[in-house]
Amino acid sequence: MKSNKLETSFPIGLGSVAENGELLDFSVAMNGFDAPVDVYLGYQSTAINPAEIYLFTESGNIQELFANGLTPWRKNSAEAITRCSSFQL
Repeated sequence: MKSNKLETSFPIGLGSVAENGELLDFSVAMNGFDAPVDVYLGYQSTAINPAEIYLFTESGNIQELFANGLTPWRKNSAEAITRCSSFQL
């Protein structure tokens, strides 16, 4: 849910994986920004590797932060973002 107030903003949804399912349906919804920014989207999974953080990339891939470095999900974005994607785990 998009909102400028922290109390009512829920910008990320995870789908069935949040309840031990095998499908990661993630949705992201954010209002726009006053100036262009880089947006980073990542997750950590103790079931896969608790010492790693995984980042979504602009090309739709998932990469390891510590092996590949910090890569933005969206570069120079000032627009509102509404995006949904699914990944089978």
